[in-house]
Amino acid sequence: MTIETERLILRNYTMDDFDALYEIMSDAETMKHYPAPFDEERTRGWIQWNLEK
Repeated sequence: MTIETERLILRNYTMDDFDALYEIMSDAETMKHYPAPFDEERTRGWIQWNLEK
């Protein structure tokens, strides 16, 4: 499902988003409110969890 506005495109995640999400989720500063930054396996798991929900 995709929703488009004048400024945004909202869509479901896919595994093709791994590189971009891993860059964000592995960053200590970005993830400072989580117990720890995500490694590759946890990032893939997070994407899979979102795909199933």
